[in-house]
Order: sequence, then C-alpha cells, then structure tokens
Amino acid sequence: MFGLTTALSRTAPPYYQLIQATGDGLFATPGTGQPRYYGCWDEDTNRRLVQLTARGAVIDAVLRAPLAAAPSAIITGPDRAGGRIAFIAARHRPAIETWAESGTLPA
Repeated sequence: MFGLTTALSRTAPPYYQLIQATGDGLFATPGTGQPRYYGCWDEDTNRRLVQLTARGAVIDAVLRAPLAAAPSAIITGPDRAGGRIAFIAARHRPAIETWAESGTLPA
C-alpha cells in the first residue's frame, strides 16, 4: 500500500515541497534525509521528453493525465548524488502558486 503526504512552503518563491511517503514508489525509495528532486518549470514538456530521451537520460517517471496529454511532469533518474530533476509543465504554475499562497490546492 502506498501513502503520500505533501506540504508546500507558503513563503515567497522559491517554494519548497516536502513529501512523506510510505510503501513502494519513486517518493518512498530509500535514501531519504536528502533532497529527492529539484523542480523547474518547463514550457514544452513534450519537447523536453524528446530531448532527454535522445540524450539517453534515465527517466524515472512521466506523469500525465489523460495519457494522450503532454506530460504534467517528467522526473529524471538519480544523478551520482542521488538527486533527480522534475520538469514541471508551466501550465500548472498558477495552481501550484495558488496552493503555496493559500494553502488550498485548486480543483
């Protein structure tokens, strides 16, 4: 069984997200106590996925809904220090910033 709890800082940018997970999966893997990933906005996640794949980058997750949509996020595999990069679709920025500023994630 997988469980996930998140918190997002409510100060001025840059925003920090804390994730606590139990069970199996990307966010529940061993090695916590260090940053798991660093996020950045990306205007064209389809293009980013093509670029990463062409370079042979390890991709741990591609999040999208519906499945035919451009990715909402692309999370790379860990680098030598264990960190990952999360390329977050810029179209989600208003909702995430509203969450950070108000404490409520828009529907």
